[in-house]
Amino acid sequence: MHLPVPYISQQQSATDPYWKERACAIAAIKMMGDFLVPGRLPSVDELIREGESIGGFTSHGWSHAHLVILLRNHGFPAYSQEFRTADPAALPAYQAGYYSDALLEHGVSKIIGEINSGRPAIVSVPGRQRLPGKTHMVLVIGYEGVTTNPHTLIVHDPDTNGLPGETRRIPVTNFRVEWRRFAIFTDLI
Repeated sequence: MHLPVPYISQQQSATDPYWKERACAIAAIKMMGDFLVPGRLPSVDELIREGESIGGFTSHGWSHAHLVILLRNHGFPAYSQEFRTADPAALPAYQAGYYSDALLEHGVSKIIGEINSGRPAIVSVPGRQRLPGKTHMVLVIGYEGVTTNPHTLIVHDPDTNGLPGETRRIPVTNFRVEWRRFAIFTDLI
């Protein structure tokens, strides 16, 4: 299952050099919006300015709550969802909670369900080496394998940095390890 989502590179769509390295979430929003309702969202540069004006960019990167507001400002009933039991950064010795594995599997199943319903999902993964302490966001647009047990997720990674970012394949076993267990979903009005 693979949704025909138009690909957008953050380096090519953001015109300000500062934002070329920091526009992953905005490019993911733009890809999601352009697929669901073509033409509803403004340019990546305009979305960056709007996101900044509502306090969406923090010292850690783009705030999920503010990205949801940004999508809602343009008529998408978006929401963020977290699939973890504890914040590993807040604890000196992180131990996953009792339901951690179950929530992880529920999250992967939720993403697959969204794809099956014709809606891509924005997910948060660890940041890039050149921006330490920041997070990164990609858009899940499909999967390979059976619905109940996919073996590969297909993502659009807006941060190409010279590498192919369009329809990149990630083994689900790797995704389970790398995913920060945050996602942004949306419906249509």
